[in-house]
Amino acid sequence: MSAFSRFCLFIALAGFPLILSVAGCAAQGTKYLRVEKMTPPSHLYEKTLFLQYLELAREQNARADWRDSDIFAARASAVARGVTVLPEEISARSLPQDAVIPLTKARKRLMRAIDHPESKNDRTAKELATAQTQFDCWMEKQEESFQNDQIKACRKGFKAALKKVESIIFAPFGRQEWVLYFDYKKDDLRDDAATTVATILELAERHPDTQFILNAHTDLAGGEAYNLNLSKRRAETVMRTLTSGGIAANRIKTVESWGQSQPAVITEDGLAHPENRRVTVLMKDIKN
Repeated sequence: MSAFSRFCLFIALAGFPLILSVAGCAAQGTKYLRVEKMTPPSHLYEKTLFLQYLELAREQNARADWRDSDIFAARASAVARGVTVLPEEISARSLPQDAVIPLTKARKRLMRAIDHPESKNDRTAKELATAQTQFDCWMEKQEESFQNDQIKACRKGFKAALKKVESIIFAPFGRQEWVLYFDYKKDDLRDDAATTVATILELAERHPDTQFILNAHTDLAGGEAYNLNLSKRRAETVMRTLTSGGIAANRIKTVESWGQSQPAVITEDGLAHPENRRVTVLMKDIKN
């Protein structure tokens, strides 16, 4: 509760004339009344944010913490108006020094979930919004730092909601491998590779905690030195295609060029075979 809110509460409890409160106290803590008349958003994520911020505003008003009531009401209003409302910045509150690091880590973890492309779907929207409002609740209670039970309740609510979200959107990917084929003596991707590449790029965006391993090969037609160079060019083509599609270069951990030394189909030396002209793309969890 702010010093001004405490002053206003003192006026109210002491029974000072109403005119004194009109000077400023009565103007605070009333925003939620206007927000209550606003239409909640239709999408579950924004709707949950709106309703929970509004409820926090009501709770703070009941406690005569009019400053924070107005802060939460303003956030609810912004959500209803279509404004993107993110978790409070750490710098927005005067926090005890020992609370800064835990809250900073918590906000970073929350923002990672918010930024995930699937975090606001129907499976996780409500829990994600709850995690955000409980984080802001934690921030507000931590600034006051005299109601440990309420600090613990907000922190517990934040962690429980975010854990549910993370268990869904950051579920382990496992591993999957694709094969991209090339025409005879060519190092550019064939037209039929487009669908496979699109699948890889989509999964890479949905599963950011993954990495890639590329292995490039040729058939047995041609000399060893020529085929080794050809496999390198094919590997470069695939790497270029993936990075231009949005995959960060540092996620492609290994690029190997094998020339003709590891054919998928064993043939006589000098014989061309289409299944040997390939680059394999392995996508797997970083921790595996």
